[in-house]
Amino acid sequence: MHRRLALPLRWARDGALLALALSVAALFLPLEWGGYPGWSGGAMIVQNLAAVAVRIAVFALIAVMLGSLWSRIRHRRHQGHAATPRRRAF
Repeated sequence: MHRRLALPLRWARDGALLALALSVAALFLPLEWGGYPGWSGGAMIVQNLAAVAVRIAVFALIAVMLGSLWSRIRHRRHQGHAATPRRRAF
């Protein structure tokens, strides 16, 4: 049975996929445009893979924070909470 993910987890998954896509795209860019340095040595391979992993983790964490904030705002609006103003039609 398909289990539905919570909204912040879906945002984290999407953020990680976006970071992975950007990392793959950066493989083909020159160093001046934000690409990775050469993959010639063993230390450079480890450094580049660490940079990709950090980018994925940071994008996922930012997406979790945005997803939880969005979920909280939506939840408060549906409850009619006083902290989130509603627009009135005049």
